[in-house]
Order: sequence, then C-alpha cells, then structure tokens
Amino acid sequence: MDFPIVDLLDDDLSEAWLLKYFHRDDLRCPHCGRSVEEARLFRTTKRSRLKVYRCRGCQGIYN
Repeated sequence: MDFPIVDLLDDDLSEAWLLKYFHRDDLRCPHCGRSVEEARLFRTTKRSRLKVYRCRGCQGIYN
C-alpha cells in the first residue's frame, strides 16, 4: 500500500484517501447498510476532526 504522508496532511485529500483504501464500495452504516448520503453529519471531533455520522434509518452512529 502506497502511503503518501504529504498528501495526508490535507484534510480533504486525507478523507478521499481513506475512503479509497478502506471503503471502496462506499461508506455505509454498519448497522443497516444504508449509504452515507442517507445519513447526517452528527458531529466532528475536536482533536482529530473526525466526521461522525448518524444514520437516518436506524439512528446508528458511525464514522
């Protein structure tokens, strides 16, 4: 796996890289399988700026 550390310093590029290598099919709710488009942004963590989503179907929380 190519790990481009310089590219991962940018938040948007980092998020795109993570989705490409760890969620190839799409980011989905692990509880009911709905797409992230059917979720809402629940919060963003302060320290790591991680986006946390809440599924509109089952109310599950995931990132």
